[in-house]
Amino acid sequence: SLQPVLMGLSTAAGAIPMFFLINGTYKDQFLLLYSLAFVMGMVINITGANIRAVFANVNLPETRGTVFGIFCVMDDVGKGFGPFFAAVLIQGLGRTVAFNICTCFWLFCGVVLLCIA
Repeated sequence: SLQPVLMGLSTAAGAIPMFFLINGTYKDQFLLLYSLAFVMGMVINITGANIRAVFANVNLPETRGTVFGIFCVMDDVGKGFGPFFAAVLIQGLGRTVAFNICTCFWLFCGVVLLCIA
């Protein structure tokens, strides 16, 4: 299936406009800023909409409940630990460096999703 490839590429590609948003200076360039944010939002959401369908397709019916349970727990752990991790990085390294490091994890996530294919 090409769905995991689409998810991996869109996750990795979503990091590119994010790097521009983090590192750019957009004084009086609101159209460029909003355009980058729009493109990033459209591209990065592809994975969230498709990951559950991929998990349903690649796991046997007997194990789907367990897989979805683990996925939901890990998703919630990430939602809680991610901001904590970012805050620790911001304290130690500053906002720009910390957000760049956090965005690099999107690239790693894209590679992991490509490995599903």
